[in-house]
Amino acid sequence: MALVNHFEGDTQRNRVKDAAYAAIAAARYYSDKKRFTFETYVTIHQDVYADLEQYGEVISEEKHVRDLLMNIKDNLPAANAAKGTILATPALRTNFSNALAHHLQCYNLASPRIQEIYQLPVPLKVAVVVVVVEKVEEAEAVDVAEGKEEEMSI
Repeated sequence: MALVNHFEGDTQRNRVKDAAYAAIAAARYYSDKKRFTFETYVTIHQDVYADLEQYGEVISEEKHVRDLLMNIKDNLPAANAAKGTILATPALRTNFSNALAHHLQCYNLASPRIQEIYQLPVPLKVAVVVVVVEKVEEAEAVDVAEGKEEEMSI
């Protein structure tokens, strides 16, 4: 019984929780390095929150997202824009997977492994091109309907 109390008792739970919170505080992402990528940073957060959940610590998705964004220290405009959008949009701010997908699209960092894990949608650049092409086709259709079709010489 003493072994069970030692390895699964309150003291062990507190040690795991303290270590988890320390890992969150220590994890910082500046930019991709050889040994520390954005994927590594996200994995730290996922593992830590899994440990906390296992020991009965309930953490809201919003706090999970806030913790993820708080230690992203990259000063690129894309990073700041992604952070601002995520914090301003309730659907992103309250859902870790959605926030991560948005952040990856802004950065265009989506590795095949992360795309597989989160089943990310088509990258943002492709989606924007499709919308632009559709709008151009609609505009051309309106011009043709109004009799503004111009002949192009080749």
